Amino acid sequence: MDRRTLCRVHFYELAIKRLEDSRARLANAPPGSAENSSIAKFLSELVSEATSLVAGSKYLTEIQRNQFLELSVSAVELHKQLQRHPRFERKVSIVLSRSPDPGTEVEQKLFVVLRSSSDSRTRGEFTNTLNVSKTGACLETSSAWEVSQVIWIERADNRELARARVVWVKRVSSSKYLLGAEILDCEDFWDLE
Repeated sequence: MDRRTLCRVHFYELAIKRLEDSRARLANAPPGSAENSSIAKFLSELVSEATSLVAGSKYLTEIQRNQFLELSVSAVELHKQLQRHPRFERKVSIVLSRSPDPGTEVEQKLFVVLRSSSDSRTRGEFTNTLNVSKTGACLETSSAWEVSQVIWIERADNRELARARVVWVKRVSSSKYLLGAEILDCEDFWDLE
């Protein structure tokens, strides 16, 4: 960081200030900007230096080790935000369906063809996206889905179908949930490029 030699205390204080400054700058910088490259470089250096400092020091207390660990974790989480694909507000009508139980290839093909069957595993829910990214979406749903569950998303406009994985679920009312989905088998399911 700035190629200066600092004691542990001053390194930690400066790192915390620069991390908060980077967080604020990231919130205002457009995706792909030179500002983001500068922030990414700082975050990488911060994680590297904090790791070296902890590994090379014999006299850190448990509290100090935990502070440097939290500092590194915060830097990594902020770095992940830099790597996320941008989100676009877009309301797309979709059909959300539970993936059938694992079985033969024939059963899975039937699931796609017989989506409107009376079999409860193949019925879908008509809903909308709140926002989309190249590799996922935030969806409204009336069902309580399970994290890591594999689901099917069908676009109502072009009938395109994609497998997805539930990444997170948040209950917003007694009958409404938000769901974060990662598209598993399509590079640009939402036609963003």
